Amino acid sequence: MLIETKRFLRRFMGANVVNNWVVILIISSLLLTINAMIYINDFHFVGSSMFALFLIVILVPVMLHGAIAGERERRSWDMLLVAPITKQQIIAGKFLGVASGIAAIIAVLSISIFASDYPNGDRVLTGVTVVLVIAAFAYGLAGFTLFISARSRRSMTALGVVYGCLFLGLLVMPMVTATANYEQAEFWLYLNPFYAVSQVNAERYVYTESVFSGAASQPLRNGYFLYGVLHTIVYFACGMLFLYLSTLALNSEGWEHPGANKETT
Repeated sequence: MLIETKRFLRRFMGANVVNNWVVILIISSLLLTINAMIYINDFHFVGSSMFALFLIVILVPVMLHGAIAGERERRSWDMLLVAPITKQQIIAGKFLGVASGIAAIIAVLSISIFASDYPNGDRVLTGVTVVLVIAAFAYGLAGFTLFISARSRRSMTALGVVYGCLFLGLLVMPMVTATANYEQAEFWLYLNPFYAVSQVNAERYVYTESVFSGAASQPLRNGYFLYGVLHTIVYFACGMLFLYLSTLALNSEGWEHPGANKETT
């Protein structure tokens, strides 16, 4: 695990360290400018959250799409297989090696989120909840990307599959289902992180009918729990599930050497 973390840092601090730091400084300057504009213009926190999620959707697959598939392309995967480590340790090392980079990205994006305007003045509670949802989604997406990479033989194929799934799951599927059945639109949008962060600060009320007192309004659901805590748990659980599926993919008989288990005549 420590080796994978060092390999990840070496890619940014190695031979191209000057170019990497120039890019980092440019991006940091742009983010600081955006943060200043957000603070001065009282930009709504939902907009900052959408911007953060958009960057997460773009950057996380780029960071992990070649974790396993790239090793196969570089012909270094066989060396990992003969090393005195299990495939579970390989998956955990690949994931933890990028986890620090994801945490750094989220920390920078959190500045924009907390600098934004919060209508009800609950900056701390809403901001922390939104950041947790975004972080959970980032690590869930990281687990999914690692799973696709484990099932791919080309890194660009893995990247294309991940982006295709994100496009279908976050954009096409909600639009199609919401159009087909408008009354169930919220059901299909529920697991969409872009929709979730827009609902965190909203108190949700369900109108129920009592046989004794007629129609009554009861606050049965709270936005922080329904769109904050639950989403955080679900995204992290999905990330762990995909990590487990990644180990199963690597342990599948005949996956690394197709045809090796066929009978010879």
